[in-house]
Amino acid sequence: MAKVGAIVICSSAVFFRECIEIAGKLEKLGYKVLLPDVALAMKKKGNFDVMAVKTWFNDEAQFTKKTSFVDEHFKKVKKGDAILVVNLKKGKIGGYIGGGVLMEMGLAYYLKKKIFVLNKVPKDFMLYEEIMALHPVFLNNDFGRIEF
Repeated sequence: MAKVGAIVICSSAVFFRECIEIAGKLEKLGYKVLLPDVALAMKKKGNFDVMAVKTWFNDEAQFTKKTSFVDEHFKKVKKGDAILVVNLKKGKIGGYIGGGVLMEMGLAYYLKKKIFVLNKVPKDFMLYEEIMALHPVFLNNDFGRIEF
């Protein structure tokens, strides 16, 4: 029996392989998990090469694909009971959260969904102020801290 209706995983595409693993852990704990469609497609293909998906960088007409991804994930955020932001190290930035994930966090906040963030965000991170204004719960990589 699920502990909650659904936790929607939000993450930059570079972390999608890890998101699949985290989804499995959450499901074992009794949560229903919704992943980005792109993460599921990457898992199915066994290919987590982000640039193979981001075709809009080579052809701006392909931005409609990105728009579709945003629309579909926003629907999941609306459907879910909470979001879990998977923010790992990207390059030299620990706890990285990109613009797309910040949009999803903003939507979750507006819809009064609980916002969980896997890791702390450094105070010198450029989006720190916006992230903190949404009052997320930082899990410090401990799923036992998830409470509704």
